[in-house]
Amino acid sequence: MSKKVSTHQHYRTISYFVGAILTAILAVIAFFVPENKIAIAIGILSVNIILLSTTILLSFEQSFREQKDELRHTFDEQEDKISAIKTQIQSTLQNFSSIVQLEKVNEMILEVNDDVIRSQYQTMLAKSLTYILNCIKEKRSGELEDSIYYDLLHKAGNKILEEKNSVIGQYSGEIRAMTFWLAEELDMRSEKNGDYERNWLEKMKNLDRNGIRTRRLCVFDKEKLKLLKQKDTDTEKFLEKLKNYCTNDSVFQNTESKAISYETLTSDDADEFRKGFFSIKLANNITMLIYGVAKEKVRTAKALCGEIDYDEHRKNEILEKWEKLWNNTAIPLNIYLVENSGDEVKNYMKTLHFIVDE
Repeated sequence: MSKKVSTHQHYRTISYFVGAILTAILAVIAFFVPENKIAIAIGILSVNIILLSTTILLSFEQSFREQKDELRHTFDEQEDKISAIKTQIQSTLQNFSSIVQLEKVNEMILEVNDDVIRSQYQTMLAKSLTYILNCIKEKRSGELEDSIYYDLLHKAGNKILEEKNSVIGQYSGEIRAMTFWLAEELDMRSEKNGDYERNWLEKMKNLDRNGIRTRRLCVFDKEKLKLLKQKDTDTEKFLEKLKNYCTNDSVFQNTESKAISYETLTSDDADEFRKGFFSIKLANNITMLIYGVAKEKVRTAKALCGEIDYDEHRKNEILEKWEKLWNNTAIPLNIYLVENSGDEVKNYMKTLHFIVDE
């Protein structure tokens, strides 16, 4: 309001000032030319009327402009409120629709005549709802089936690759991964799991070829390392997998791999790291963390599924622990393998182009 008043006062001040000057001029003329006093008086009156009219007109225009701006601002505010209300109504309708669908499912179950089958359906529904509520509460996806697990891994890989390709210059995003190599290997011999793993390996190669930095921390237990003491068929298969990460002609030129012993982990750390994880960090520091988890909930479980962690605090804690192990405990994978290998195995490693110092 003070701005409006000062603007109107400004117009009036200018008008009074101009009117006073013109009146003074005409008065001087009237003094020296007395025969034109009436005409000059009329002129003075006319000038002041014109100035007054102009002042009123300018004040009205300014007032109208300010009211128009006020109305536009008010309209924008109301439009934002209306938009928010629309969004809320839409969300409510969607929730209501979900509830209605759930009610239909329950009605269908109640229509089943067989008591035993109806009871089974009700149990299944109750378990499903409990599972969903627990996932929401714990901010975890819960155990994901193999197909969903690997599909999410590919989607995460595609996401960081798309961002990398859209950036001109140096890219700050990266991949952090943790792989467990334990005596009780996960059973990937089935055709289905084998296909999943092969496809995922090709995806990782593609990400590496496109220049995305990857840091992989490998964890070995004592039993697994026994394969490196004496050469046999299992040793050859083991090293064939590992040569991708640490030989002179590695297919992962943008991947840095380090290793630690499983025994260096506390029991809490081992539980939190699950069966390892794959994590992307985008340029804006947004992270996505996908665990590999054992369906049987034990260290020696061979069946693998996945789980996504949505809790930012928990994700940060896991990745901070991983960083400490990477910086303070882990050593380059190639050196770790050589240090834990027997002479015969070292000679075989040379044929695979591992870096083996004499």
